[in-house]
Amino acid sequence: MLARRLLLHEQGAGRKVSDIAYTVCFNDLSYFHRAFRRKFGAAPAEMQMELGRRH
Repeated sequence: MLARRLLLHEQGAGRKVSDIAYTVCFNDLSYFHRAFRRKFGAAPAEMQMELGRRH
């Protein structure tokens, strides 16, 4: 999923989750959060924070 790659990429670390959601054509931010969690088992912000811990 493109959103996951954008969140986990170093350049995406500074981007807001909402910006990434709209970039990948989600107009409803809460639906994006639910769909993302269902697919990956973690909220988008949690994955983004994990990137910060690895670097």
